[in-house]
Amino acid sequence: MSDPHLGSRTRSGAFRYDAKIELDSPSVHAKIVELVGSGKRVLELGCATGYMSKVLRDLGCQVVAVEIDAAAAAEAGAFCERVIVGDLDVLDLPAALADDSFDVVVAADVLEHLKEPQPLLRDLKRVLRPDGYVVASVPNVAHASVRLALLGGSFRYDETGLLDRTHLRFFTYDTVQELFEGTGYAIGHVERRQKPLEESEVTYDRSAASQELVESLGRDPEALTYHFIIVAHPLPRAGLARIQRRVRELAEANDAARQELEELRRAAVERDLLAHRNHALELQLANLRRIGEARAALGRRIREVNDKRKAAVAELAALQQVARERDDLARRLRDVEEERDSSAGEVERLRSAAAAEQAELTSRAEEQRAAAQQQLASVRQALSDEVARRMELVAAVKRLELEATELRAKHQEALEVPGAVDAPPPADYVHLVHRIRGAVAASVPADAVVLVASKEVEALEDLGGRTAWHFARSADAAAPGPDPSSDAEAIAQLEELRAAGAQYFLLPSPSLWWLDRYAGLREHLESRYPVVVRDAGQCLIYDLRDPLGAKRDYFEGVARVAGLAQAVVPPGAVVAVASKGDDVLLKSIGRTAWHFPRDAAGAYTGYYPADDAAAVAQLEAVRRQGAEFLLFPAWSFWWLLHYSRLREHLERRYRVAAQVDDTCAIFDLREPRRRGILARLRRWA
Repeated sequence: MSDPHLGSRTRSGAFRYDAKIELDSPSVHAKIVELVGSGKRVLELGCATGYMSKVLRDLGCQVVAVEIDAAAAAEAGAFCERVIVGDLDVLDLPAALADDSFDVVVAADVLEHLKEPQPLLRDLKRVLRPDGYVVASVPNVAHASVRLALLGGSFRYDETGLLDRTHLRFFTYDTVQELFEGTGYAIGHVERRQKPLEESEVTYDRSAASQELVESLGRDPEALTYHFIIVAHPLPRAGLARIQRRVRELAEANDAARQELEELRRAAVERDLLAHRNHALELQLANLRRIGEARAALGRRIREVNDKRKAAVAELAALQQVARERDDLARRLRDVEEERDSSAGEVERLRSAAAAEQAELTSRAEEQRAAAQQQLASVRQALSDEVARRMELVAAVKRLELEATELRAKHQEALEVPGAVDAPPPADYVHLVHRIRGAVAASVPADAVVLVASKEVEALEDLGGRTAWHFARSADAAAPGPDPSSDAEAIAQLEELRAAGAQYFLLPSPSLWWLDRYAGLREHLESRYPVVVRDAGQCLIYDLRDPLGAKRDYFEGVARVAGLAQAVVPPGAVVAVASKGDDVLLKSIGRTAWHFPRDAAGAYTGYYPADDAAAVAQLEAVRRQGAEFLLFPAWSFWWLLHYSRLREHLERRYRVAAQVDDTCAIFDLREPRRRGILARLRRWA
């Protein structure tokens, strides 16, 4: 047997072919168990110690087995109804089984150990039930490692693996197909288990193969196939060749489709990751640009301040020199003390001189330190004066803005004086309207609906065939309405008209006072909608069709969550995320991330827990499965308010590893936590 977990015993008494099957692993044995299914009557050929029989029995299958090694068969008997001890090359299997029949026959790495596998496959057709089938695994002798070894003139048998010393037959996919079809079977399902060239136990002479050949084999799926897993169905003799040919075509098409689907899945995942990384890089670039502009401005100011600080730095350097001189004097004092036994009087004199010198140096140091502090104080005062001057300039700008707002309002009131409408518009106003119409024609589609913020809307109703709506407008939409009473009302009216079909928002220059009076509306527009025309002497036009803010806010939020999670959650830890199925969020965290809640397959369940008890149960379930942290993004904080018992459960049992109100909260599920989250949750509410 080529699989290292099947077969007889070694001289030491341990079984060469014995293993533990992990059903959630990608191993050949796990796939065979999956193909057998549950609740079947199974004949297992070459059962060894019964490690696969045990798994099948636990899945509700009834197992009868055949094993050549009596000692291994004795151990397998604990998991099988019956174990027949015999050599499959000579055993009359139908006679040994009497009238018994089976849903599935398993031949896991067995056929390559037989002298003549054809008679066995023909006999198996007699013990299979009408809908029965054979599940077999066969090693691929055409694996790239064997090909390269032969190229170098080597074909060495080994204890296990592709060149197991007990193998009597060697198969490629073509010869496996010939074996089953030649004995009256149709192969309905084929899977290939691949192993990279460098992981194969078969060694080869690297000097005998060119790098180009090695790379070519590395790209060939057939050359990387280590095992074939076959599901074969017995066929009646009538139309056998036609059925086998059709089944082979269907199996090959199914295999190609499965490989194409896997490639498409990998490509989709890579595409999403690249898109997310590209957006994150764009955000970082924008931040760097803003930081660069701020640094340039700060740099200019710093250069001015640095000139004033140079003198202070020089004074500090002088102080450091004094300190070094003082240290040197201390060393000299120690040298003098070592000589005091021979010259006590000289030592005393030197001490007096040193004390005087030290006093003088200390005095000088104090004078220089005082001068430096005075210089630093003058620098601080200059900085303070500069800040005060800038604050005065800011206040002056604010006053000018308020005066401009009042002037615009007075201008607007003047326009609304009764009888003013009847007066002919001034020439510059007519010229302004003409220029605004030109700007609209150049930047707004001909079939668009345009909101116009102007009491003089009649002059702008003709926008070259475009539909013009008043903003604000009356209840019957026939005339301008009253001005909004607040920012919130202005934003609400804007979004209501946008929902009704408005696509662009036009503010003529006489109406730009709107953006001063309604600062919240201005911030709403600037943060969500792109500007297509910005000319203070003419007009301002916003494109209302595609808001910018939601997607930008989302990616910025994801970036903040990822940064905090990577700072708090150790590498290799598992974190459950209240994600609402958001795979982009999970991938960005940079740790092993699970959906919460999730189903048995690890996917998002698609629905929320029915009540508090269900929420707590799902939390403890993912914790038992291995989750070490629980993360709530800021947009999922409602969980902790809606599921109050879940919140109390977390408060009582687990520690808060991190919490930032506009980012996320992270709970450490590994150990009990300290109290304090209830107060923060009240603030969230």
